[in-house]
Amino acid sequence: MISANAAFLSDQEVDLKEFGIEWIATEQAAEFLSQSSPSVLALQTNPENFKSLFECVETLKKRQPDTQVVVLYSKLGKDQLKKIINHLRPFKIIEAKSAPELTSLFELGFQKYFESQQEKQLLGMINEKNQELKQLTVSLEKKVNDRQTELEESRLKNISAGNRLKILKETLVQIYQSSSIPEIERNIAQILKKEFEVEWLQIRSRAQSNLNNKKGKIKFYKTKLKVGTQEYGHIFFAKKENKSFDKKEKRFLNQVAEAVSLSIERTVQYIKSQELKTQWEATFDAISDPICLTDQDYNILRVNSNFLEKTQIPSYQETIGKKCYEKLFNRSTPCEGCHRGEIFQIRNPGGKRDPEVYDVYSNNLGESDQAIYFQMYRNVTNELNLQRQVIETAKMAELGTISSSIAHELNNPIGGMLNFVQLMKMDLEGTEEFYDDILEIEKGIIKCKNIVKNLLGFARKSFNTEITAINLVEVIEQAIKITELKTRSIGIKIKFDPTIAEAMVEGRFNLLTHAIRNVLQNSQESLIAKRQKDKHFQGVIDIEILQEESQFKIKITDNGEGLVDGTEDKIFDPLFTTKDPETNSGLGLTLALQIVKEHKGQIYVSTDKDKNLCINVLFTKSEA
Repeated sequence: MISANAAFLSDQEVDLKEFGIEWIATEQAAEFLSQSSPSVLALQTNPENFKSLFECVETLKKRQPDTQVVVLYSKLGKDQLKKIINHLRPFKIIEAKSAPELTSLFELGFQKYFESQQEKQLLGMINEKNQELKQLTVSLEKKVNDRQTELEESRLKNISAGNRLKILKETLVQIYQSSSIPEIERNIAQILKKEFEVEWLQIRSRAQSNLNNKKGKIKFYKTKLKVGTQEYGHIFFAKKENKSFDKKEKRFLNQVAEAVSLSIERTVQYIKSQELKTQWEATFDAISDPICLTDQDYNILRVNSNFLEKTQIPSYQETIGKKCYEKLFNRSTPCEGCHRGEIFQIRNPGGKRDPEVYDVYSNNLGESDQAIYFQMYRNVTNELNLQRQVIETAKMAELGTISSSIAHELNNPIGGMLNFVQLMKMDLEGTEEFYDDILEIEKGIIKCKNIVKNLLGFARKSFNTEITAINLVEVIEQAIKITELKTRSIGIKIKFDPTIAEAMVEGRFNLLTHAIRNVLQNSQESLIAKRQKDKHFQGVIDIEILQEESQFKIKITDNGEGLVDGTEDKIFDPLFTTKDPETNSGLGLTLALQIVKEHKGQIYVSTDKDKNLCINVLFTKSEA
């Protein structure tokens, strides 16, 4: 039987005794609620009594959460209403200017209170039943475990009584599953120890010596092992000193020996295959180029250690099932030019610095419907670069030879022409109308002779000349003369107004001329490229020679296209070029750098205030 009572807290007295509801004045609420815990509590609150009533009822709710609260409010703010709802959780809250008829609300409150109490009782009953069920379950589990223990003991007794056929089957399974002779020995010994008290066993080939029974501490039973028609060796079963083998045990162990004999050949072949596999894996990993095996969908099946090193992947397992082009070249699609099953070449534009070129040796190891491709990637970038460098060097050597030949062929007729013109001048008085034309012809022939002389000097084998004291001003002038053969015809101006007459250094004249010529050639190509975009562009190459303490500095500036972002560290690299690599090898500045370094000089790139490209060449002054 659930008992319930009700109370109404209000500043205004209301007679509700006939309904079993006790009226309590607001100022007596704290005392009443500290001594009583009504099942249903109604309170009439306003801003004046809100704080005191709220605190009293909140204390009651903490002590008796099941109390159902009805709130009749008047002139309360949103925050106060929110506080009532969040903390008191009333089942009914209504606005009222005066105390209304509360009987229906109290009936609802009683009903809700009874329901909550009934739920509590029901939960209590459920918990009791659950406890009973747990106890029954524990009891049942114990009985089941006891029964299983009895069955296990019965099974063990049956085994010990003579269920050796089952042991033999188990022994055969273990023999079949074992992959080595030591594993066969260990697995069989574990099985035989329970039934036959066999401590251990050993399988020995004919080449191995017999076992030594020192001081008779162990008793052996030895039986032969045959592989096909040949005798492989013996199997030894061992017991402790005070144990012996009876006839039934020997008969059973002979059956085990027959099963071992059948498995020996398979095990020996398996061991050999494992050794071959280990050798193959070692060979596979020893290859210095990245290797992978892939299926027909480019999924990786296996890689060697150099593949992991190339891709910087720490774990072998991280590559399995991934796409080869994704892991090796960080691509989302197969490589362009990939022809699996053949020898082909691919370019990897995402190399660390410049595009990388790989020769790929691919071979299909599987069937047509289940292809497995062996692919070895050999990086031939450096080889191709060296090959191109050799070709370019050979071209330059050939060009020097041709230039020398042409210059020699032109030198004689030019000399004869100059002689005839000078003889004509000697026969003239200087007042003739065509005398000025004769002078112009003489100037032209002398200019041609100087050009041929420059070509001859430039084409000579520079390395055969001795190191002497040379004037850098003359080196620059010589390089300008050769460069102007082309720059004058295309409107490029070369400015050189030396502030010093001599800049003496130790070196080879022709080699340094060649180096400065290559730098001027680089500026010339930059100006030509810019002029192709702007026909009105006027290209200028400005050359200065400065004296800085113990060094001379040659500064070559052009107003061309300047440096491409990210190429500052690459401009002197072999075969690097921002132009078409098929027509521009990129060797010019590289050779210039090499020649300057051979002369113990330095070369570096900078930009001026107008962001024009400046190439600075430094040489140490000659001590003489």
